[in-house]
Amino acid sequence: MSDPSFWTPPGSPKFGGDRLGLLDDVEGDLFIETEATFGGVFTSPKLIGLVCGHLNRNDFLESFECPLDKSISIDPFVCLGEIWSRFLVLIKDIIPRSDFTVETVRNDISILLSSALRFLSCTSVDNSLVPAIVTRLRSLLVNVGRLEFKRSSSSHFIHAQIELWISFFKLLELVRDNHGNSILVANILFIELPSIVNELFSLDATSVLDAYGYFVDVVLENLIHLYSLPSSRFLYCPCIDFLWTLVIRYSEKFQIGWFKYLHGKLIKLSSSRRADVYKPCSLESLRPNPVLYTDEQCSADTRNQAVWPLYWSLLAHTAPLHRDYVVFRLHGDVSPEQIQKYSIVVWLIRKLFLGESVLSEKDTRLTMDCLLRVVDIWGPNMETIRSLWLYFGRKLDHGVMPSHESGSPVTGSVDLFKFEYWLSQIQGTTPSELTSFELFCLLLRKVPHQDLGELRTILKLSLPSLTRHVLPHYFLLLGHLFDAYFKQWESNKQTQAYTKAYDNLVEVLLGSCPNLSSPVELQNWDAGRRCSTLQGVQYLLLLCMHYFTKLWNSDGCLDDLITESGFYKLTDLASSIRASLSSSLTSRSNRLSSVGWRSDWVAMTVQFGLDMLGLMHNASEALLQWISRCFDSSFFQSLRWSSSHQFWSLFITQMLISLRRFPSDSKSAKKLICEFTLFIVCMISSPRQISISCYIHKFCDFAITPTVLLIVAFC
Repeated sequence: MSDPSFWTPPGSPKFGGDRLGLLDDVEGDLFIETEATFGGVFTSPKLIGLVCGHLNRNDFLESFECPLDKSISIDPFVCLGEIWSRFLVLIKDIIPRSDFTVETVRNDISILLSSALRFLSCTSVDNSLVPAIVTRLRSLLVNVGRLEFKRSSSSHFIHAQIELWISFFKLLELVRDNHGNSILVANILFIELPSIVNELFSLDATSVLDAYGYFVDVVLENLIHLYSLPSSRFLYCPCIDFLWTLVIRYSEKFQIGWFKYLHGKLIKLSSSRRADVYKPCSLESLRPNPVLYTDEQCSADTRNQAVWPLYWSLLAHTAPLHRDYVVFRLHGDVSPEQIQKYSIVVWLIRKLFLGESVLSEKDTRLTMDCLLRVVDIWGPNMETIRSLWLYFGRKLDHGVMPSHESGSPVTGSVDLFKFEYWLSQIQGTTPSELTSFELFCLLLRKVPHQDLGELRTILKLSLPSLTRHVLPHYFLLLGHLFDAYFKQWESNKQTQAYTKAYDNLVEVLLGSCPNLSSPVELQNWDAGRRCSTLQGVQYLLLLCMHYFTKLWNSDGCLDDLITESGFYKLTDLASSIRASLSSSLTSRSNRLSSVGWRSDWVAMTVQFGLDMLGLMHNASEALLQWISRCFDSSFFQSLRWSSSHQFWSLFITQMLISLRRFPSDSKSAKKLICEFTLFIVCMISSPRQISISCYIHKFCDFAITPTVLLIVAFC
């Protein structure tokens, strides 16, 4: 019984590569039109049916919707018998004859399915034959069409199954077009259905589903089941997306739209409601049971909640498929507004994030990852961000954040205070390594600069209420916003539009701490929170200057009034915090609570100075004036509290190297030298410092004569 010819009915034409002739250049999908004649020898080594990667979705839809070629004449009942015999070869994994390969079996199935469909598309077909043909195809689908896609399954068998399901889609459209057009009504539910179509599937005449809708419902449940399986149990094939595409096409043409159609289906699954079918019919055996795969050991409540992560996954997976179909239908590109359905997304966020249920970090990460994929297709949406901020803002306010620390905690290690380390956390991470909050930060990066004013009103938070453990998370969020904004500016070069948006970006931070410029308010804030805030503000200053040097060198036309004002607001905030920390160290009441943070405070101040000096090498004279604003009296006063010569000695050397490159008549350089001189004078007067001779040597090496004279005079 190993020879498939044993299953061939008497009088059948020869298939399986014996006497079947096709053009040698035949390739592509089942529905791509091919010319075939019987009596030749099949010599093409190429597969005619589905082949992974050989057909994009647009070409597939064109081939699916085009009329079938009616030039081939073959007995449909013989054809169906041959299809069954070829599937048996693939199912039983029978080794063909030497001149009969698995590829030819696949090609035979493609040709035979196409031939059967061509027969049904002929207008001269006797209507009495249609029920018998459709019934036999239905039996074939029930027996060999179950979409299990186990890893042990043959790739050829999987692709043949997909072709069979696609053929059934085409079959039902042919039946509908040829036999139902005269009695169809305009109602989208198609309550008045041709009796011939209902009888093929044993559907009751009063059923709200027609044969096509019923079949699509079965297909969708199979696809949902496959997508709920763990990857270890499911052999994924990109050709499955063709079935998704046809389901989307059906919902857009005959239902209320894809996303509402999917929403209704998943809500039914979450409530364990089944399709409205009045009595069992043959396709019921194709429905997976259960539709949603869950671990048998999990609780009943967990199984009931399994639909929501799957919902997000299906939204992310089908959003690009839906877009491609809309582009195909409209014959051109579409704007995100034409395809987005954020009402469903907002509904899901409010139900899952803001409801009574508590999401695990794993489920939250999955949701944010899927939402990022959806936003890539639909574009950003402010109402979605507003709803998510209610969730993540509450977590920040309560001090409950994911276990993976995204921001650098305040620590004694100077390396962790380096700007490049913080910048790498913003620019160099991959989504698979991020927490849900960090994925939310990636979502904020997608907000265009013209919407920063609205975003400013959304991201409202009281900075003093945050603990020192979550402050790095908040400044990481601001870092993502600043970095994304500057990247947009850098790529578009629209100076005026982006400088106006810069002030909104700065106000996102300042609006969260309106009273921090008050010394009294700052003193009521513990030293640990002030240190964490100072660290975050200094990172933002460095990030701004990092991009200002690039933009100034490329454009030479930064808007001084707006950009400088925003930059100075950040420097003033940093100066106020430094001054309050210095005041705490001189106050007896606060000394003990502050002294534990002194080394961290000095370390982050020194590292900030070194990082800013590194940016000075690329700065123009105008930007040097902005940088000099960072090195004010509060900055140098912070260095005086260092108990280590190594910290400020390294800074002094780098400061002198940086100042040497500017001309002697530079006003900004003179201002820095003046502040620097006062610092040196104070350091000389301190009993903890080493001999002045080494500093005179350093200053003489760099030929800064006024400073040397001042030091000598002081001595």
